[in-house]
Amino acid sequence: MLTFQKNLSIKSGILCLFFLASCFLCLSGCGSRGKTSDLANRSQSTKPSIVLADGNWDSIQVHNRIAGLIIKNGYTYPVEYLNGDTLLTWQALSHGDLDIIMEVWPQNNQEAWSTVSKNKSVRILGSNYTGAKQGWYVPAYLVEGDVERGIEPVAPNLKSIYDLSRYAELFGFTDNNKAVIHNGPPGWHSTAINQAKFKAYRLAKNFDLSGSQSSEDLERSLANAYQKARPWVGYGFSPSITAKYKMILLREPAFSPYQWKTTYACAYPETEVLIAANRKLLDKAPEVADFLSKYKTNLEQNEDVLGYMAAHKVDQEAAALYFLNKYPDVWKEWVPEAVALRVENSLLKAPVK
Repeated sequence: MLTFQKNLSIKSGILCLFFLASCFLCLSGCGSRGKTSDLANRSQSTKPSIVLADGNWDSIQVHNRIAGLIIKNGYTYPVEYLNGDTLLTWQALSHGDLDIIMEVWPQNNQEAWSTVSKNKSVRILGSNYTGAKQGWYVPAYLVEGDVERGIEPVAPNLKSIYDLSRYAELFGFTDNNKAVIHNGPPGWHSTAINQAKFKAYRLAKNFDLSGSQSSEDLERSLANAYQKARPWVGYGFSPSITAKYKMILLREPAFSPYQWKTTYACAYPETEVLIAANRKLLDKAPEVADFLSKYKTNLEQNEDVLGYMAAHKVDQEAAALYFLNKYPDVWKEWVPEAVALRVENSLLKAPVK
């Protein structure tokens, strides 16, 4: 799910110029929405904007809106959301071109994150949530059936990566008369990892690894198959995939640091999703940095919110409002009482859809 970029040696100056140029395209219309109180408007006119990195997956976008609504309505700072690929936003964070990344998945690209995190301008504020998993998933109805939908199991012994070849005929065929495994889009580092896994597990005899054009394209392929109860196998990660569908993660050999560095022929490491900020935030908005250092959710809450978002077909801000209304005992632990009161008052003006 993290992005892949072969040339980490590109001069930082060139990278920053490219990033800043893209800012003019991305920032327009990306500011936080909704009306604020007169007090907030007066305060925001004298406060600097807080810029959050908006990745191209749903969980980071929802966390951005949860944090953004609290920052805007509770701390009265203007908020902006800036799109960009992961490695680009990591570099931008280290150079101070943005303030906050609400989801850093360092395990996929440990070398790149190690380089960025060693920069004295980057501060890890805490862990957003733990226990996230990645890998190749199949719908549970393939293995277990689904009594409510009248689906019989067609692959009852499909448990691991090594079982895929015996069920290849289930997964459709390409022009090469091979079955399809759905991979992520080119901007995710996991896409390159999966290509290495595909080779290491010697699946090319029976399968083609089909890359997606975008995260939406990958999601659409699963949604279409799931709705029609058809076979599907491909890359996914929790909480995004498990919040919307009943899925089974295919087993791989246990994670091995050696295998991970050589062939990737092992399970993804379990992920701790981090919150990171540029050091300037500690001077620019120390109360916001303090709030983010206390920000912590769990996998179940994430699955609940993303499941709500999918079931009700609402946007990320509506999902964030759902979280704030449902879990006040959670987020009130992150902020002072006066901030919590301002956020509560704002929720009265923006009810959950």
